[in-house]
Amino acid sequence: MTTTCQENGILLTGDNLLRKVATARAVRVHGVLWIIDELHAAGVCEVELLISALQVWRADDAVFLPVAEIDKRLRRFSA
Repeated sequence: MTTTCQENGILLTGDNLLRKVATARAVRVHGVLWIIDELHAAGVCEVELLISALQVWRADDAVFLPVAEIDKRLRRFSA
């Protein structure tokens, strides 16, 4: 795993097995929703673009993100 060679490296994955391996090796691991949260918190991305991405992912059957987590962000960003 290349991330183990990088000081302060972060692995971005949605793969549960890879997440478990990374955690066991003390590698910081996050998913795509974390990126959305970071972009929003830093104010470096238009909220409308984040909402659009979340809506596209929510409607795509090939995207395996927790719908409840997407909806939580959509409510928060739309408020």
